[in-house]
Amino acid sequence: MSEKINRKINSVVFLGDSGFPLGLAGTQRITLLGRGLIEAGCEVRVICRIAVWLNNVKTDYTKEGTHEGIQYRYTTDSPFRPDGKIKRLYQRIKGLICEYFYLRKLNKEKRIDAVILSTMNFDDGLRYKLYSILMGFPIAVNLVEMSTALDRRSSFYLKITDWLMENWLLKRFDGALPISDQLVEYYIEIAPSK
Repeated sequence: MSEKINRKINSVVFLGDSGFPLGLAGTQRITLLGRGLIEAGCEVRVICRIAVWLNNVKTDYTKEGTHEGIQYRYTTDSPFRPDGKIKRLYQRIKGLICEYFYLRKLNKEKRIDAVILSTMNFDDGLRYKLYSILMGFPIAVNLVEMSTALDRRSSFYLKITDWLMENWLLKRFDGALPISDQLVEYYIEIAPSK
């Protein structure tokens, strides 16, 4: 196991989720893992870089807050998805840039002991792996599905990036949190030392 993971973990950051604290199974898994980590004495935060809530969603949640003891922050202007392609593109670029600088700030304050990544998107995964190398934190992937098993991911580009994620990048993470026995076996097969 990596030396980086053997140290005491006091602060865990979840990256890659785009709808916290509202969401379906993936968001609920983050909430449950976060609550367990808080119970173990960790500070837990979720950073979302993409605004996905529709404007008609009735909620008290804002750009930044706490849900069930888990701190969350959107690095966009708002957690609500703006109307119009130009505004959405601007939000995505701003979210990406602000996310990087927020991670640097947390890292400088020694508030990132480990990251749990909740995406199977190759481009995002590669970027977060580069951040982990640059900033020196271990990163584990929240492994809930295999992208290659999904019929809707059938374009040539997605087939290539899904293959790269599952056969190359997954091995480069410091660990994984598989959701099923089948995914545990898969991860042990491709990354037995992790």
